[in-house]
Amino acid sequence: MSAANSGAGPAFRPRFRAILLLGSFDPDTRALLEKSQALLAKTTLALEWPTMALLVDGFEIYTGISSTSGAAMYFIVESGERSAAHIVEGSEWIDSVPLPADQPDLEEAVTSLARQRFDASVKKLPILEKLRVLSAGEPLTFLVRDKELTRGGEYIELAFILGLGTERTRNRMWFMHRQLVPISKMAEEILDMYGVASRTYATENELLERIARITLYQADR
Repeated sequence: MSAANSGAGPAFRPRFRAILLLGSFDPDTRALLEKSQALLAKTTLALEWPTMALLVDGFEIYTGISSTSGAAMYFIVESGERSAAHIVEGSEWIDSVPLPADQPDLEEAVTSLARQRFDASVKKLPILEKLRVLSAGEPLTFLVRDKELTRGGEYIELAFILGLGTERTRNRMWFMHRQLVPISKMAEEILDMYGVASRTYATENELLERIARITLYQADR
């Protein structure tokens, strides 16, 4: 990269990649999603591009327009962590910027950062708009179905992303379900219609191993 940046041309900016983790938020499934996220934080260090593993309700996206380039800007902040705003312009990763500890209000901190560094005003996106933004980058997506008796909101999220996405988006979706947990006919219809790949698992370790392996093979493609 240093050689590529030595000339007069624009600095190299890597493409931002996201991994979405979908699933019911019953305590057991939530624990599996959080363990998957923690594992992927380590697994993705070996990847070529900056990559973040995100739970749908575990992050916020603030968006605005850069006054210098006119491009759409996104500030991605994991909820509760508040350690940094991950800044994306268009589809390119720019930087990760620590948020000041003396400014506990998350929205105020991001608004201040955007104004001071980019002269941009930002607004927080609702959940479906967050998914719309991330689906434009064709994320690697895992839907984990660990229990039968849940409300199934993750299927709505999956169908929304499938409806927005390209064939490449659909080829990067994985339905991970515990053995012997029945799947509804409607869920099967959605998976079959869009050609979503599926894998079963019997134990937590099997699930984590398969998510890590698929990520190493597919995240950089």
